[in-house]
Amino acid sequence: MAVAGFVMKSVRLTRILAFLPVTVGLAALASTGGAISTVLATQFLFTWLAKSFHHSAMSLIVGVLPAKPRLKALSTIGICASAGSMASALLLMAVQTSLAPGIAFGSLALVLGLMTASILPLEWAWEAAIGRILDGEAAASGRGGRLMAIESLRALSPAERLQRLETLLRGTEEERLAALDLLDGIPRAAWQQPLVELLRAEASPTVRAGVVRRLLSGDGVVSRWVGADLLAAGETDPRVLSNLLEGLADIDADRAFLPWIRTCLDHPHHRVRAAAAEGLIRLSGDSGDIETGLRSLSGMSRSADPIQRAAAIAVLGRLQHESFFDELASGLSDPDERVAGQAIAALRRLPLPETGQVLKTAAETLPKHLAPEAEAAAQAIEMLTCRGISQVVETLDPAERAQVVSRLGTWRHDSRIYLLIRALQVEPDGLRAALAEAIETVGSPDVRRLITHGFGQDGSAVVWIAERVAPEIQGLAVQDLADVTLLLRLMREHGAHDRIGTLLVPLLERIELDISETPVRSVESDLRLRLAITAASARASDPAGIVDALERALRGDRFVASLSWEFLDLQLGTDVAGRLRRLMKTVTSAFPTSGKITGHP
Repeated sequence: MAVAGFVMKSVRLTRILAFLPVTVGLAALASTGGAISTVLATQFLFTWLAKSFHHSAMSLIVGVLPAKPRLKALSTIGICASAGSMASALLLMAVQTSLAPGIAFGSLALVLGLMTASILPLEWAWEAAIGRILDGEAAASGRGGRLMAIESLRALSPAERLQRLETLLRGTEEERLAALDLLDGIPRAAWQQPLVELLRAEASPTVRAGVVRRLLSGDGVVSRWVGADLLAAGETDPRVLSNLLEGLADIDADRAFLPWIRTCLDHPHHRVRAAAAEGLIRLSGDSGDIETGLRSLSGMSRSADPIQRAAAIAVLGRLQHESFFDELASGLSDPDERVAGQAIAALRRLPLPETGQVLKTAAETLPKHLAPEAEAAAQAIEMLTCRGISQVVETLDPAERAQVVSRLGTWRHDSRIYLLIRALQVEPDGLRAALAEAIETVGSPDVRRLITHGFGQDGSAVVWIAERVAPEIQGLAVQDLADVTLLLRLMREHGAHDRIGTLLVPLLERIELDISETPVRSVESDLRLRLAITAASARASDPAGIVDALERALRGDRFVASLSWEFLDLQLGTDVAGRLRRLMKTVTSAFPTSGKITGHP
């Protein structure tokens, strides 16, 4: 089917008719030697080409011809088919008794040669019929005839289609919409200006929506001023606005559109509101805008209206972020089939190992017409995941390759294998090793999710951005902070020192906040204080000296304390040492220090 579709789109219809007689004729000539294998090949080629290309092309060509030639062609085809069947049966009987295979297949090749020679006159008649229909001169140039003729234009070359474009864009609404589908393969420079002029004068919202979708596909410069034209004209149709918003988001358009996009968040139409949220998330670098867009989608996903829920799920799928996995997975169990269908399509965009398993499980309970879609999506994801793993494994050194292979069996349906593959693509080596080991040892799902959020792309390279992760540490539970400390210690052990400070400061802030709410009862036994000291040690070149320096800073006289904090400034950096100083003040203000401070550098 894929081959047939490609051929039907790429080759002129009348030229497709030549495939069968030429190919089978050559096979027939090769079969004159009487070999059984070539006879079978000839039969196979005839059947395959007839069903794949020949009959489809013939039906399109005959459908465009006027009534009289069409009836004549159909009658001829029927008579020839019947006569051919009878003749072939008689010929086979004769071959068995008196004729040689060479004579039989030679005769077949001659018939197919005559069939090939008749294609050129048929092409001339077809072109003339299309021209008369599109020009309105033929009796069959009504609505159905003209639309069929326009559909047939797909088989013409781009240059031939372009010649008809201007005429078609002045036709009926259906014809203008059909003309937009004929632009594939035509250089953008040839059709861009006619479409811009059509957009400015077009009264039909349906056609305007189609033109916007086409104009916003790939050209950021044109898209910006087309969008500005629509906004200046006060466009209100939700179909046009939705296509405009989605197109601007796809091309990463100018941020000058953001004020208008923000106003669309309150639009009454579900698709406009969802597209506005997507545009705000994709185009704005402001965290407030991103939060607003996500809040809008979250509200829609919990709406009582299934159309709103489906629209939100569709956008979350297009955003393709692992953090939306749980929400998309929950959409599979939505009572409305439209929402569940959008959830399947959205999850298909997330090539995570657990996505395939979730889709397979859901397929057992989904309605009959959705279950095959879920199973197909699961298979596609598993193939994509395996292909991605294979490509990465080929680039690893032996030790890293062994690490991946050893985990493939135990983590087959575990998201950690996906994280491990991502981590092993990160540069530099030290950060890569630290992340890979952390993924294996970190137990907290929230900290693993935090590690996931740090992955990004810099061109074709996979990067891990500590600045993206740091703000999320504030939202972790206290019991999860030990795993963040473990990540910092692994970064120190593997030489990824430059990221430690970025994560350490918010970690100390989070510990200080918890201590201010629940004061320390014992310096010796408080796990939070020990955790802070252990985490701070990851930044130091002399981790063991950090605990002693803190002891002297808190228990010594002013001179000793001053020297100790100077040492801590040198070891930890002023940002981390300053945050640690604040944390210790919070500890001592609620609980006078006594006893000995301990840590685990």
